Amino acid sequence: MGSYKFKESGVGKMRKQMLVVFNEMLYGTNAVFTSPVYDDILGRYDKTAIQYVATDVSGTAPTLTVTIEGSNDRRNWLLMTTNGGPINAKNLTAGTTNTDWGQTTTPDAPYLSYARLKIVLGGASPAARLKISVTCRDDA
Repeated sequence: MGSYKFKESGVGKMRKQMLVVFNEMLYGTNAVFTSPVYDDILGRYDKTAIQYVATDVSGTAPTLTVTIEGSNDRRNWLLMTTNGGPINAKNLTAGTTNTDWGQTTTPDAPYLSYARLKIVLGGASPAARLKISVTCRDDA
């Protein structure tokens, strides 16, 4: 018998990484960031899809925003996404499992050397247990 070699659709669009980069309980509206452990990995690939799962949601009109920031020195961070980011002010509902996803809005623009996710809850006294996973792709 011959062997069959699986070929992904979308020539050259290969998945390089799939990681859970955040899994914590958040309280309030202060920005938090993914661990510096992921800066190099997230900066290595120019196409990113982000999925979140939010549970234990509370507060008045809670929302979630996730943006991508980039840096060449890990000290000075710049916004790398447009239109509010891949996940922009998504409404969260208490008493249910909230899940959605977003992707980079400028997939042909390269990131800087390092990248991180900036995570912000909105609303009045928001709280949520948040799990964020990313899939990173490259053209080669």
